[in-house]
Amino acid sequence: MVKQTPASHRFTLSLLRLLSLSLCAALPLEALAQLPASTATEARVSAFGDYYGYSAARYDGYTRYSRYVGNREGIDIAMDYYIPTLGGVEAEVELPVIFNMTPYNRAQIDEQGNITDAIMDSDTLRSFTEHGYVVAMADVRGKGASFGDYAGVTTAEEARDGDDMIEWLADQPWSTGKVGMYGGSYLGQMQYLFAGQQPPSLKALFPIHAMFDAYDPIAMNGVFFTGFQRYSQWIAELAGETVDEENRSVPMPTRRDIQKPAPVDGAEGRSKWEALMAEREKSDSTISDFQFQVFKWLFKARLMPMINGPTDNGMQSLAAHLPAIQEAAIPAYHFGGFYDNNPQQALRWYGNWRAPQKLILGPWTHNADEPKDPRGEAYKRLSRIESLRWFDYWLKGIDNGIMDEAPIMISSQSGGTYSQRALDQQYQSVAWEWHALENWPHPGAEATRFFLNAEPSGTIDSVNDGGLGTVAPGEPGEATFAVDASSTTGQGGRVFDSMGFGPVIFPDMRDADRRSLTYTTDVLAEDLLVIGVPTVQLFARSTASNGTLFAWLEEIDPDGYSTLVVEGRLKVSHRTLGTPAFNNFGDPWPTSAWRDVLFAEGFDDAIIELAFPLLPTATRFKAGKRLRLTIAGADADSFEIVYPDAEITLYHGRTYPSALVLPVVTESGRSPQS
Repeated sequence: MVKQTPASHRFTLSLLRLLSLSLCAALPLEALAQLPASTATEARVSAFGDYYGYSAARYDGYTRYSRYVGNREGIDIAMDYYIPTLGGVEAEVELPVIFNMTPYNRAQIDEQGNITDAIMDSDTLRSFTEHGYVVAMADVRGKGASFGDYAGVTTAEEARDGDDMIEWLADQPWSTGKVGMYGGSYLGQMQYLFAGQQPPSLKALFPIHAMFDAYDPIAMNGVFFTGFQRYSQWIAELAGETVDEENRSVPMPTRRDIQKPAPVDGAEGRSKWEALMAEREKSDSTISDFQFQVFKWLFKARLMPMINGPTDNGMQSLAAHLPAIQEAAIPAYHFGGFYDNNPQQALRWYGNWRAPQKLILGPWTHNADEPKDPRGEAYKRLSRIESLRWFDYWLKGIDNGIMDEAPIMISSQSGGTYSQRALDQQYQSVAWEWHALENWPHPGAEATRFFLNAEPSGTIDSVNDGGLGTVAPGEPGEATFAVDASSTTGQGGRVFDSMGFGPVIFPDMRDADRRSLTYTTDVLAEDLLVIGVPTVQLFARSTASNGTLFAWLEEIDPDGYSTLVVEGRLKVSHRTLGTPAFNNFGDPWPTSAWRDVLFAEGFDDAIIELAFPLLPTATRFKAGKRLRLTIAGADADSFEIVYPDAEITLYHGRTYPSALVLPVVTESGRSPQS
């Protein structure tokens, strides 16, 4: 048991105790816990990003307890829970609980025996305890101080463990019996996973940057993310297992150091922990290159049980559990970012939910940790305020009006996004604005075709330097380029950031553009607002039977600097389109099914029509700048390269109307730039 009280409050300890006793003498304990803020101030505000007067921070510290909780299989799960305190005195009323499970250690201990708990570095978790919530965090089985075998991400075993832990928390004497969940990435996925178990005490979710379909983050449209091999090794080694350095498939990735998981309280708990740590040091977490290649082949062909599930054991895609998750009907606030690795995942959760819900898509990245970036601060502030509003409404019954607002908040941004130039300028040029929507896609967005043409833009010495505009296609034309295996969007892309290898910093794209085919608009006479999912429709042929196409939508400054705005990719053998078993808002959806891939016509047999989506975006392209569509055959630092010696020809014009299709939101009756 560890008590934490901020130093700034220690000198007033006696006064706070006296105040708490006075309040307790005047009001029943239940009334004290739910005391309306209007007794202290008449001003009350509850709006997006703004909240006060409904829920006061009545506690100034917490007591940490740590223990083992047995699951239904008798496996000990390490659990920490934090009871709010006022002046060192624990809350004596029942409180709702905010819970999650993590593979990254619920608490850590350094060589000097100092423990860093889950709340110390989290303003949001600390805010929960201050506002009268018990916070609980557990290590997933096989990680941290928990026993059992770790079977991977979003497993059936984890789902059952989560169900057990939620009901244990609900049954404790300090709990109201209502449990909510909060957290991002892996901890966001846990929320949807546990919801599929339909635990009766789970009442609200606040998942951040959580995947929907396991396929997209790793091999979207058949293009395999090579950095996943690094992440797989890192997650395998996380709990302290030894590694065969000679046979390890990849070098140890550079990530923040993970210290040892902290033991649970008591002599027995420490003894168990010591035995567990000793056993872990004997285990071998090496992932051989052969093992990984087999996994990669099966995964790309959608032959892994984890994609097709659900199964009773092992890893599986959350989308496979969708019917059970929908049936649970738990209110959820889906929290995403346009520069997360897969922003479409949050949209898919929203489009397939069957319970009260809200959605936010902000201008930030997966980890929102870019240096000196105000968007990171906005992410922290909004996740803290909006989660408190959400849990106050669903766990405490505070009528703060959050469900009376527009269900969707979307941010559009301008000014260089995550370019190296924007960083060099300390993001002073970056701006964003919020759009309150009732539905997705944006009801004011109109699909606008920008056709590829042969008109030189004079802005880039690329392989072809073509044009891009809304004028109907004219005479047929074509452009051929050799796949350049060194072409890249850099090592600071969103895919790396989502695996923990951030931050996101895109280079000046002109170097990659010069190695590729480019199509650039005229200078924009006025702003162009794009909100939705851009798509490309291309007619192409190659000298090889297969290949990969990368589509990069860029913004070009007057001096030629090129900023990557949003991107898409397709392995040509995965081009067959289908209709998924979930709501995809009608966007193109390559099936990547092994039958479709196996029987796809070769890329070198004929001119082939290809249609694939880019990632969702909400971008204001400013007047005075240009748009550019770049088509490349490689992104060397991020994705595997297919047929690096091939030549690819792109066709355009009346016969083969290759185009970029943008969801353009027309403002004040203005039309998009032609």
